[in-house]
Amino acid sequence: MNAEEQSELANKWLKGNDAAVELLFILGDISQTWDDLIDRDKAVSNGDINRMMILSLVHMVKNPFFVAHQEELSTVFDLQIQKWMDSNYLENTKNEHLLHVAFGLRSVVTPIFLHMVQLIGGIDWRMEAMKEIYPAIYDEPFEDYLKEHT
Repeated sequence: MNAEEQSELANKWLKGNDAAVELLFILGDISQTWDDLIDRDKAVSNGDINRMMILSLVHMVKNPFFVAHQEELSTVFDLQIQKWMDSNYLENTKNEHLLHVAFGLRSVVTPIFLHMVQLIGGIDWRMEAMKEIYPAIYDEPFEDYLKEHT
């Protein structure tokens, strides 16, 4: 999915809430750079690291959607970060069964996105949104992931 399609989807399901859309893309940038630093599959420049830190320590904490929902979002962030770290650990076991588990745990931003959708539109809106969000985001076949990790 290209950036324009991602933006359209985010705007649709976050009901045009500009601050929420901005926060979602901030989280995506942070998580991608952090992942690249951990798995070392892509070079990360000092500029990329500086950008991640500025997004984390300045832009995210000043974002109006984050400010309004900081306590709840921080709890969700904590849980999702732990799941991502667990996924990285399980990937390193090279056990095929545990790779299935890791594959399911590894997405950090998607559950946060769905929680943001719920904060904006309620549980019924989230239940509707997930029908389109999951297929759009989870586009990597498990077979490709398995080849990468075995």
